[in-house]
Amino acid sequence: MASVRLERLQALIQRDVAEIISYRLRDPRLRLGSIVEVKLARDLSVATVKVSCLGSEADKRTFMRALHSARGRIRSLIGQGLRIRALPELRFVYDERIERSVRIAQVIARALEEDRAAQRARGELPPAEVTDTDEDAGAPPPGPRARTRDRRHRGGPGRTSLPATGRWTAERWPPQARRWRRPLIPRERLRPSRAGAGPGPCRVRARSEWGRMAPCRWGAPSAAAPPLAGAAGRRDDERRAMRTILRNFDGRADRSRFAAEQFRELLQGRVLDVGCFEGALRSLVPEGTEYLGIDIGGAPDLRLDLETAERLPFDDASFDTVVCTDVLEHLDNLHAVFAELVRLARHHVILSLPNCWTHARRPIERGRGTIGHYGLPADPPADRHKWFFSLTQARDFLREQARRHGLEVADMFAMEKPRLWLLRMLRRLRYPEASRYLNRYAHTLWCVLARRT
Repeated sequence: MASVRLERLQALIQRDVAEIISYRLRDPRLRLGSIVEVKLARDLSVATVKVSCLGSEADKRTFMRALHSARGRIRSLIGQGLRIRALPELRFVYDERIERSVRIAQVIARALEEDRAAQRARGELPPAEVTDTDEDAGAPPPGPRARTRDRRHRGGPGRTSLPATGRWTAERWPPQARRWRRPLIPRERLRPSRAGAGPGPCRVRARSEWGRMAPCRWGAPSAAAPPLAGAAGRRDDERRAMRTILRNFDGRADRSRFAAEQFRELLQGRVLDVGCFEGALRSLVPEGTEYLGIDIGGAPDLRLDLETAERLPFDDASFDTVVCTDVLEHLDNLHAVFAELVRLARHHVILSLPNCWTHARRPIERGRGTIGHYGLPADPPADRHKWFFSLTQARDFLREQARRHGLEVADMFAMEKPRLWLLRMLRRLRYPEASRYLNRYAHTLWCVLARRT
């Protein structure tokens, strides 16, 4: 029992320190690193926090100095949320295991590249020749699918062949791109320019099974990818990556702050907040916006039970934007409520749904614990989830409902807890299909539906 309590305290302290460094402290020097592990002494007197930093030696020293200077503040903020008798002393230690693993991976990649070069010199492998697909110079011979893509660029009826200068050689690949099988970093390639002016440089991004890994500005909505038709389109949709934002919510107020930051341009005119609870969004909308919140509890402007109300007491298209975050899963009649939200919205409907699978994953794997909003309590709960679904099921539900009501998906993205970049990379290698990865690790799906113009 003591070891279980120790593991839980270590996990809680690691989570709190990571969130404090990322969101609550405004020191830019702390954005350079991440928390790797926390080890507690048996008597809970000392917590050794192992950290890592990607950068030069000067960046590492700057990061460690910033951590030691903010140690008292971090300990104080941890004490506000951690209910224990004596708060442990924090000791920050630099962990070099991640850098060591990266160096080992680079050495292995370099050795493999040298082996392939030696095999080419002996004639055992064909010369390295890469078209403007995303295969690196040190890759093994292409399979049937890669050869099909290559034939498209060699010419044929109605096609234009790439000039010889427009092909890649091993010497012209950037050194960063040669290290990895499928690099996720931008690189240069040559392609024919207009009017026969010859090849010219252009910036592209490497592809992977996760689609285009283009970064997006925090809070900048991006248009959803157009759906493909047929069985091939469904298979491609399973592998296409959905835009993901790394952030975790600390209560309903934090979720309202995120919605106000992310969709500020849409929260104009008249806004209806369905399931507002305390109405935290009221003080966050732009000035001049007419806000109205409804809910069964908390402090709404209008107290209303969505499960008993057959029709919301408002005229059609009486609000410019309707916001409904993490509400539909609590309702038996969510299809009827969804239709009411569409009826009231003049321009946009902003929705969020949780990924129930990711919340249930850890208790099911461990064989102990409880799943929030589910279970079999002795007394009837005041509120609980009525539906259990994955993130891809929520995605398909919203797309189908949008199609039936004549709406279009203006934006759709998932949210994932902030984790170390190496851990997320290893997870994606383990789950190469985007749908499986999101069902396991994403915690919330956001969607913006718009009226067709």
